[in-house]
Amino acid sequence: MALKEDFDESRTTAPRGPAERDTAVGAPPDAQLTLPPSDDPGSSMFHAPQRVSEPSLPEGRADRTTSERYLPRSLLGEGGMGVVRLGHDAIIGRDVAIKTIRKDRDARPDLRARFLREARVQGRLEHPSIVPVYDMGTDPDGTTYFTMRRIHGNTLGSILEKLAKEDAETTEKYSRHRLLTAFGNVCLAIDFAHERGVVHRDLKPGNVMIGDFGEVYVLDWGVAKVSDSPDWQMPEEESLENATRAGSYVGTLGYMSPEQLTGVEVDRRTDVYALGALLFEILALSPLHSGSSSEITATTLVGSDARPSLRAPERAIPADLDDICAKAAATKPDARYATARALFDALQMYLDGDRELERRRELATHYAEQAKPRAALALDDLDPTNVHRERAMRDVGNALALDPRNASALRTMTRLMVHPPRKTPPDAAAALKTSRDELMRVTARMGAFVFGMWFAWLPILAWMGVRSIAAISLASTAFLAALVLCLLDARKRHTPREPRSVAILVLASVGFSGVTRLFGPLVLLPTLLFAFAIVYGQNHFRSRLGTVAFVVSALLLVVPTALELLGVLSPSYAFEDGQMHILPHMTSLPRAGTLSFLVFANLMVIASIWRLTQRIRRALADAETQVAIQSWHLRLMVPEEARHAVRAPTVKGGKVTLEKLPASLPKTEAAKKSDA
Repeated sequence: MALKEDFDESRTTAPRGPAERDTAVGAPPDAQLTLPPSDDPGSSMFHAPQRVSEPSLPEGRADRTTSERYLPRSLLGEGGMGVVRLGHDAIIGRDVAIKTIRKDRDARPDLRARFLREARVQGRLEHPSIVPVYDMGTDPDGTTYFTMRRIHGNTLGSILEKLAKEDAETTEKYSRHRLLTAFGNVCLAIDFAHERGVVHRDLKPGNVMIGDFGEVYVLDWGVAKVSDSPDWQMPEEESLENATRAGSYVGTLGYMSPEQLTGVEVDRRTDVYALGALLFEILALSPLHSGSSSEITATTLVGSDARPSLRAPERAIPADLDDICAKAAATKPDARYATARALFDALQMYLDGDRELERRRELATHYAEQAKPRAALALDDLDPTNVHRERAMRDVGNALALDPRNASALRTMTRLMVHPPRKTPPDAAAALKTSRDELMRVTARMGAFVFGMWFAWLPILAWMGVRSIAAISLASTAFLAALVLCLLDARKRHTPREPRSVAILVLASVGFSGVTRLFGPLVLLPTLLFAFAIVYGQNHFRSRLGTVAFVVSALLLVVPTALELLGVLSPSYAFEDGQMHILPHMTSLPRAGTLSFLVFANLMVIASIWRLTQRIRRALADAETQVAIQSWHLRLMVPEEARHAVRAPTVKGGKVTLEKLPASLPKTEAAKKSDA
C-alpha cells in the first residue's frame, strides 16, 4: 500500500534571521521556517526565469516582460518533494513564495502530477483561507515551479505541540476560544472547496496555518479529489489516480477516515471526519488515534470514542463540544455531519453562547474581587454595623448569579456564612424575634394545658371532701387568671408580652402555694413545679424569667416546709413508728377518692412532661437537620482548594461546631451516575 507519507517532504530549516518568522506554503507540516541572509547560492535558477511551453502546462501565455522578474531572497524550506524559496516579484513589487519540484521527483510522472495538481486546485479555489497561486511555469533548466502568496505564522500542529507542553507564551496567545474560531474558518474553507467539487483528503494540524494577525490557511491540496465536471479536468489527473487506485490510499494515518483506509469512494464526509479529528486534538491536546501504524489503523476502522473529555478530563471540556466532536468523527459516514458547513454551524452556536458566558464570567470576577476587601473588614470585626458584610454578600450573590462556579465568590461566601457577625443584623434579629415569639406562643398553649389540669382535678377534690375552701379558692383563682393570660399569649399573630409572662409567673406561684395545703409541699407538688420550671427555663430568651422560675419553684418547696417546721403553718406530715402520715388541710383523704386523684393527677403530669420533652426533641432534631443540610450545601459549593482553609458548621451532641472541610468528599449518587 502506498501511503501518503511517501510523498511528504522532510524539510531542512535555514538559520533564523533577525525578526523574521515565516512558514512556507508547500513546506512540510508543522514547519516554522526562518529566513537566512539573501545570498543563497542555490537560488540562481530564478535569476532569469522563462516559461517553457509543454503539454502539461497551459499554452498560449505571453512571455515575461523582463528576464529578471523573480529576484532571489532566501531559502524558506526544503524537503523530499521540492524546495520553497522566498523571491521578489520585480514587476508587481511584492515578495512571493516560489515552490519548485526536485529534479528526481520531476522525472516521476505521478509526483510531477501531484505537484501540478496542487498548484491548479489551490489556484482555482479563491477563498481567504486558501493560499492564492500567482504564477506557474518552468524555469530555464526545465524545472516546474509555481508562485504563491508568502504567509507568516505557525502551523496548528506546532501550536498544539507547545500547548501540550504547557508553553506559557503559547498558552497565553492561543486560548481555546481562539483556536475554535480558527477551526471554524477551516470548516468554511473546506465547505467552500466541497461546493466546488474538491475534497481535500489530507486535513491535519500540519496543513493548517494560523497567521500572526488572525489569518487562517488550509495548505497542501496535492492529493485533493476533484469533481468529474469538465471544468476540473486536468492532464495529470489520470496519472495521480493510477497511483492511488485499488489497494492504495492517500492521506495521513490518524486523520484519514475509515472509508479512506478501505478504499471506498470518498466524499465530503471524509473531510468532515478529518475535521472531527482536528477538533478532538484541539480540545484534548492529544491525537484522536495514536500508537503504531497498525494500532492507528485498527482504532480508525473499529472506531474510537471521540469525546475529548474522556481523554483529558482535567481540561473541563464542555458537553456541547464533546457531542460536536463525537458526531464529526463518527465511524460511519451517515452518522457524521453531512457537510463541513453543518459542523461549523454547530460549533458557531456553541461559540455564540461561549462568548456570552465569557462576558458573564468577566463580570462575575469583577463582583467577586469587589467583595474581597469588604469581606475582610467584616471578618476582622471592623464592621460594627454589618454594612460591609451586607455589601460583600450582595457582590457575592451577583457574582454567583452570573457564574455559579466562580471560585473566589464561593470562598468569600463560605467564609462569611461560617463566621457570623458578633452583632446580629437587624433583619436577622427581626426573623429571630418572629421565631421566638412563635415559640412563646407554643409555650403559652402548654402553660394553658398545665393550669387547666387543676380544673380537671376539682371534681375529684370535691368528691374527696373539701376542708379548706380558702385554699381551693386561692389556687383556683390564681390558676384561672394564669390560664386566661396563657390563652391571650397563645393567640396567632399576637406578640407575647414580657409583663404578661411576669404576671403568669406570679399567679402560678400563688396557685402552687395553695396546692401545698393539699398533700403538703413534698408530695405531687414537686412534679408540677418541675414541669413549670422547665417551660419557663426553655422559652424565655430575652430575660431572666427562666432563672426566676427555677428560684420560685425551689422556694415553693423549701419555704412551706420551713414554715411548718417552725410552727408558723400547721404541719402536713406526722411521723410515728417509722411511718409518715399525711395530714390533709385542703380536702379529706378517703381511700377511693385519694387513690383516684393521685393516679389521675400523676398521669396528667406525666402526659404534660412527655409532651414537653417530645416538643424539645422535635425542635432539636429539626435544628440538627437544618444545620446538617446547610453544612452539606456549603461542602458542595466550596471550591476544592478552599476546603483546607474554611470551616463548615456541624452538629455534635446537640452543639453547633465548626470543622475543617475535607479535601475530598464522597460523591453523590447523581455524580456517580454522571461519571458512569
